[in-house]
Amino acid sequence: MVALRDRVAARIAERVCPVCAFCGADGRCHTPDKEGCGILRNLDEIITIVRDGHSDRMDPYIARLREVVCDSCRNQADDGRCPLRVGADCSLDDYFGLVVELVEEELAREG
Repeated sequence: MVALRDRVAARIAERVCPVCAFCGADGRCHTPDKEGCGILRNLDEIITIVRDGHSDRMDPYIARLREVVCDSCRNQADDGRCPLRVGADCSLDDYFGLVVELVEEELAREG
């Protein structure tokens, strides 16, 4: 059986990457984030956030994302502001809702 992380990563490549503003005509990621794609870089943490805190609303997921991922991200300033997030240049922030949906679907398949 394919691991949850691998299934989620495949779904992201299928559903998120093609609509991502940073996906170039060559099909490659052209994110301005020097660390690379925020979604794939933090996928394990995202899966844990969704698995541990199921909600019908996005607010709790976003709060946990800020605590778990954003607070340790090199792009975020000490005051909590993030130039990538503010400029809509953070793929994780931009597509987080869709990623949460995909993770929830894969978790439901696991039972």
